Amino acid sequence: MIQLTKGFAMIADDCCYTVGKPRQKADGRIVLDKPTYYSTAAQAVQGALKRAMRQGVADGSITTLREFIREQERLRAELEALVAPLDSGEARQSAVEALPAAPTGNYISQPWDNEKEA
Repeated sequence: MIQLTKGFAMIADDCCYTVGKPRQKADGRIVLDKPTYYSTAAQAVQGALKRAMRQGVADGSITTLREFIREQERLRAELEALVAPLDSGEARQSAVEALPAAPTGNYISQPWDNEKEA
């Protein structure tokens, strides 16, 4: 199990990566509460960041857009520091690149946004 941020952890099996909050059951086994599943580690790290941000809004610890952006940048830096020791290989590169940048608006990109003008 890999500890990520804000109490979230990641595990993996042959099929996917799972992110959730670890909890020890009465029989001693550790399970992840409210698990979410991802096909890559980069997606799992990004998912943990999104869930941590959503949790902050839901519990009232983030109440303004400015706080949201500040906390997102702080968590992003924390997660980048976690993957920094993975200097070689594409795991580090894809995990860091997959982390979202600070929000710049509510625009949802469209497939034609990346097309070059003729």
